[in-house]
Amino acid sequence: MNSDDPLAAFVKPPPNEPSADREKRRVLRREQAERAASELIDAQIAREAEARAEYRRHTPELRLLLLGQAESGKSTLLKQFQMLYAPQTLDAERAAWRGVVFLNVIKTLRTVCEAHDFEYGPSNNSAITFDPWSSAYTPPASPKGPTARDNVAAIKLHLAPLLGLESTLAQRIGSGFNLAGRTEFCVRRGWQDNSLFSRANTGKKKGRSRSGSIDADRGIGNGKAPENELHLDVQMVLADCLQDIQTLWAHPSLKVLVQRRRLKLEDASVFFLDEVSRITQPGYLPSDDDILRARIRTIGISEWSFQFTYPGKKNLCNWRLFDVGGARSQRAHWAPYFEDATAIVFLAPISAYDQYLEEDARTNRIDDSLQLWTQITSSPMLKEVHLVLFLNKCDVLRGKLAAGVRVKKYITSYGDRPNEYGPVTHYFRAHFTQVFKRNNTDSKRELYCHLTSVIDTEATQSIILSVRDGLFRANLKQTGLI
Repeated sequence: MNSDDPLAAFVKPPPNEPSADREKRRVLRREQAERAASELIDAQIAREAEARAEYRRHTPELRLLLLGQAESGKSTLLKQFQMLYAPQTLDAERAAWRGVVFLNVIKTLRTVCEAHDFEYGPSNNSAITFDPWSSAYTPPASPKGPTARDNVAAIKLHLAPLLGLESTLAQRIGSGFNLAGRTEFCVRRGWQDNSLFSRANTGKKKGRSRSGSIDADRGIGNGKAPENELHLDVQMVLADCLQDIQTLWAHPSLKVLVQRRRLKLEDASVFFLDEVSRITQPGYLPSDDDILRARIRTIGISEWSFQFTYPGKKNLCNWRLFDVGGARSQRAHWAPYFEDATAIVFLAPISAYDQYLEEDARTNRIDDSLQLWTQITSSPMLKEVHLVLFLNKCDVLRGKLAAGVRVKKYITSYGDRPNEYGPVTHYFRAHFTQVFKRNNTDSKRELYCHLTSVIDTEATQSIILSVRDGLFRANLKQTGLI
């Protein structure tokens, strides 16, 4: 203690100070130091809160929730936002998506083989000596005959090493797992960050791949794929099986199954089998179209933030998107994200009129979407939230109608209306619009309704920009800024 300090003598502890008093002084000094540190932290938190508030005042924010049942297209729409506002994030994930594309191809091949066995029965030949690549091979005249069955059995035998990689590949993609009661492989949101394929990619993170061709000058997008043991295994086996895959996919018996709707493949599955020769090329990395169509079941909730400059404004604006799971078991987790939401983008896959819920085989998927839409439009928590309705998968709808899949067989109220795209979309649009109007008699909010195919990049991004402008103006009007 400084002897020149005139107060030193008054604050100096006595030389024979009891240990209890000395301990009290030590505790007091510690509490004072902790209080001072706490005050500094509180001041820092207050400054950061003020900075965020100031940022929000000058940077308008649109908080969007992407809602809809499972397999409605939410994840695909989120990819479109990434492509439009943050393409570099999609580029950084490209190597991870390659594994998913491989998995999609393998799963589709397994589905095809199982459907063929179910329809025609497995081959009774214990030893197959047939060589499908010999010059003597000709397609069977009757796809139901034993020769057709044996031909496919021989191809399946050649594909066995590839099909055997399915579970290993699935488990290595983001440490995937299967939910109880589900046969489909699932991953948690953010799996791309933990993927073996993503970790292997240590190259540049610039450039974009739209064609899926090879460009050795670019480290991401179309550049040579980062190599690792599992990738090499899958890539080599796929390449070895290319002719088998193409022959199986072109087999007459498969054509019959598809025509009779005994084999129902998603549009993405058909796309990847049609593109398998490109996918099996050395150095393959997925194109934007590949990533949009690649399917993987995700659970949990993910949040994304994208910035954009609104036309005529100098300041940046923010999109904050919340993509939540659509399975029934996950819908209970939606409510906390309703608070402070600017808008909800609800996706209803109207192509699903002939499908039923995985969780409840008695519930038609269109009916489930209408029930969800009713809950959202009637919720008091959401009475000030703008609503955007995407009647999605119109491309798949067109295909089903062209194939003669009649709507009234599954939705009897459709009656004798023409089984054509125009009347069908009008019917579904009218029903969803009626639900909105019935639950919003006293509200002035608008409904932004669009017929969409979110795998169509040009059309979807045009809709995103239109929705953005409409929501931005509506939000400014609601807050009194215009």
